[in-house]
Amino acid sequence: SAASDVYKRQSITDNGAGDYTVTIDEDLPDINYTYTLSTMDVGAATTNAINQNASAAEVAQTTTAFRFVTRVVGGAARDTDYNNVIVVR
Repeated sequence: SAASDVYKRQSITDNGAGDYTVTIDEDLPDINYTYTLSTMDVGAATTNAINQNASAAEVAQTTTAFRFVTRVVGGAARDTDYNNVIVVR
């Protein structure tokens, strides 16, 4: 099915090494949404972990925000050079 709403503004907050929160400017009606992450780090291969903080604890998404972590493959949390997010509901 096609996306039913468009939410235009998001911000990304850097909570610490590799730990990010995406805040959606307009409240979503519920948590039934998905998102796609695209990250790039020129200095190292990285992987993404969704709905986690840097300690790998699960953090539930809300109607206004979700969290993700970027890590060096097989290792510690690390900031990336570029983070892109698309939210679809």
